[in-house]
Amino acid sequence: MFGLFGLLLVGYPAALSGTVAADAGIEYDSNPARVPSDGSLGVDPQGAPLFRGLLAGTLGYFGPKQRLRLSATTTGKVFFTPEAQAQNVFVAQLGYEHGAKLGRTLILGTIDYYDAFQADAPTYLKRDFRSVSAGVRFHSQKPLENGHRIDGGLQLTGQLFDYKPDPLQSFVGPSLQAKLGGRIHAGDPELGHDVDLGLQSRADLRFYGPVRSDVFIAISTSIQWQGPLLIQLGYTAQINLSSSELESYQRHLPMLKVAFHLPGELFVTMKGQLNLQKAAPGLTFPIQSIDEDNRSVALLDLERPLPKGFAISARYTGYFSLPSDGTSPYQRHTGLLNFSYRFAR
Repeated sequence: MFGLFGLLLVGYPAALSGTVAADAGIEYDSNPARVPSDGSLGVDPQGAPLFRGLLAGTLGYFGPKQRLRLSATTTGKVFFTPEAQAQNVFVAQLGYEHGAKLGRTLILGTIDYYDAFQADAPTYLKRDFRSVSAGVRFHSQKPLENGHRIDGGLQLTGQLFDYKPDPLQSFVGPSLQAKLGGRIHAGDPELGHDVDLGLQSRADLRFYGPVRSDVFIAISTSIQWQGPLLIQLGYTAQINLSSSELESYQRHLPMLKVAFHLPGELFVTMKGQLNLQKAAPGLTFPIQSIDEDNRSVALLDLERPLPKGFAISARYTGYFSLPSDGTSPYQRHTGLLNFSYRFAR
């Protein structure tokens, strides 16, 4: 962070970039407490409307050799009914990258911080957490003839995950991630078709204090075709091998995404993902964001750009359990009407 501000203060010849984003929307959540649909926890799902807001910004420097990027995001949800206000949440997120370009390779040091603050609620209805990570990332890209390219990356990170409702679900440890991708272009250089291929892997060693240690492994692959519309197929396999037998699990996440443009500048995105899991009943899966539900999901998003960087969108998201999950029946539906603003320079 200090390196970036130092370059600005001394007037270093820089290519600066920045973005500002703001969202404000009204949403309805059919199950804000995220409890089973059959009332097995002694609480029945009770829907409620809410206000959702976001403010985010980035500042970057792109010089001949150096790369720096600072980002900050705040977001939150406030429910209108007293019964649901235990699910009010505020999130703060910060990120910093500083690196150097060596030929086609970019070497970056990274720091990321994410903190969610939930209103007072019974422990079994809380899901706020804190995560901090720092590491180094290598990324390289090689353009080929006729618009083709190949790229890859490697990232080594130390991470701390603090699950506030239950300290026994908090962990610390290293994470190694690798990525390999490529693009095949066909047709007109500007208006042709692109096929993107991606393969990612991740391996974490997680220490949950003196009580247990886990090895978490994830492998993801995807293929995406983009022409008059976008179609993406993806599959992720997750395996957690724990020293505590009841904490081991498997998850398989097949995904399909379709996006296209309708007359009237209306952009449509549809996504479906199944959550096929094998785990002990009642197992808590670590989450990555406050909206994540660790369920099968269906999404429909409609967006209409407006002048001067504004846009209006409507989104439906449904979360549901499958009979094969071995858990209590679960459903949650959200509907969002959102206004947004984006500025980039």
